[in-house]
Formats: sequence, C-alpha cells, structure tokens
Amino acid sequence: MKQEPVFSPRFKNGGFTLIEMSIVMIIVGLIIAGGLSVFGPSMRQALKTKNETIVRHAVDTLIGFSGAHKSLPQDLTGVVNTPNDAQNNPLQYAYDARLIQANVCDYQDVTNLTVATASFTVPNIAFVVWSKGYNGTTEEAGWSVGGVEKATTYTVAEYSDGAVNNPSANKDDLLGWATIYELKAAAGCSSPLKILARSVPHGVFGKSYGTAQFMAMGGSSYSWCVEASDSIKDALTYGSTMPVNGFGECSAARFLAGGASLMIHGKPPNGMPAAGSYDLNVYLKDGSPIPATTSRLFVFKVKESDEK
Repeated sequence: MKQEPVFSPRFKNGGFTLIEMSIVMIIVGLIIAGGLSVFGPSMRQALKTKNETIVRHAVDTLIGFSGAHKSLPQDLTGVVNTPNDAQNNPLQYAYDARLIQANVCDYQDVTNLTVATASFTVPNIAFVVWSKGYNGTTEEAGWSVGGVEKATTYTVAEYSDGAVNNPSANKDDLLGWATIYELKAAAGCSSPLKILARSVPHGVFGKSYGTAQFMAMGGSSYSWCVEASDSIKDALTYGSTMPVNGFGECSAARFLAGGASLMIHGKPPNGMPAAGSYDLNVYLKDGSPIPATTSRLFVFKVKESDEK
C-alpha cells in the first residue's frame, strides 16, 4: 500500500501562522531601529556639513556682491547660487537696512547688528545668513530677517541636534556673517582717515616755537606715531605721550597714543640741530578691528635767528 506524505495544513497552503508573522515583524522592526540608531547621527552630521558649506558660500557671495556694487542686495534671489539649505528650506538673511542704498565706502563703521556667542561678541555686523538646520525652525526668537533698523543682537547658542524624538528642542541653526570692515575691504574703500594740519611752525635756536597741532578726522580711538631724524627728535616735545606698538611704516622710537589731536612743541637748543629743513613724518591709525592708517609728510624748518 502506497503511503502518501504527510503535510501540515500551513505548508500545504503555503502560508504562515499569525505567531510566525508577528515574530518576523518584530525582527524587522529591531533591524530598522538598529539601523536608524547607527545611521541617524551620520545623516544629521552630513546635513550639518552641507549646510555649513551653503552658508559659507552665501556669505562669500554677498561680500563679493558688495565689493562690486558698493551695497547689499535686499534678498538672496538671483544673488547666491544655492538659496536653500540641505533640507530645501530657504536661507534666512538679515542686514543693516541702511546698507541697501548707502555706498559702503561712505558708510559709518557702526551698524545695527551684533553677533554674540558663548566665547566672543562681534559688533558692527553688516549682514547675517543662516540655515534653520535639521529641524527647519529658527530657535532664537530675536533673529529678525530682512532690513534691521535698530540695534539687534544675534545670540548663537551652542550647537545641538541630539533630541531625535523632539527636534524642536535642538539648537541647530547655522549662522554666518560679515562685518562692515570686510565689506569696505572688498569694495576697495580708501582710508577715511585724514590728518588735518597746514604746516609745522619753524624753530629758532634757543627759543620756544609755536605748537604744531594735528587733528584726526574719520575713525575713532586713534594712535599717533611721529618719525623724525635723529638730529632733531630731541628738540621735539609731544603732548600726552604714551608708548604703543609701531604701525604702518613708522619706525620711530617715540610713539603717541590716544586722542583726536596731537601737539608738538619744544625749543631747539643752541647749535642743535643745524639750521635747515628736516622731514617730519606723522602717522595716524584708528582703532577699528581692521585698522585704517594714513600719514603725511611735513617740513620742520630751523633758523639761527628770527632775522634770517
């Protein structure tokens, strides 16, 4: 008698029991969860790196735009090549409202924007650009967009994106910026500094000569440097002297610091220096983060007597 093979109903019908399907689904879920735990941080890091690159390129492009046009654009459309971040959210852009129409070279050095981090504060910001990050939201409520017409500080929190189950709790905005000094440098603005003085009073042996006053114009927090030949430097007296570091091409041993004016006076001693004309180089530097310097050459004349 031929014996037929015995098959269970599930094999005969080609199916699985509910218990077996449940076990398979649990295993697949564990695999997916494990994969996310491994690849999730890597994915967020890759997006962060891409956003940093996009923001940096936007900042560089805006500096270049300002250099070419001597002003800033009102928006990023048609200016930056990548106006959206890695999540395809539009980049955010804010700027000192006066820099849209004002010539950068004629603009004052004080702007409405400041950037503050836990380590440093940067004043006189011309514009800021930022990505909203992985969660697609701007966490700081005070970050205005568009033209900024009053003093505004963009406070940057320490970066964090670890709250996977609550993305809104992350601090993942990525901010880039440029100062007014960077825009002026890109635009090739000439130094706004000027030394105002017509001439230096002449000297007479054994007599005090009139005070030579040099006034500074443009900039702030000035430093002065006076360069004179060895034969006459001891005949000169400077007002409010204070040693400071040299700057520009000034290599004199005497330096002056502080104040919007510089005064030189003195009394050439008999027989020193010899009668004649001597060069007197006056250098001026302002206190901006990217200091501007200027200089003027004056002629200091010494006579043996008033009659000559």
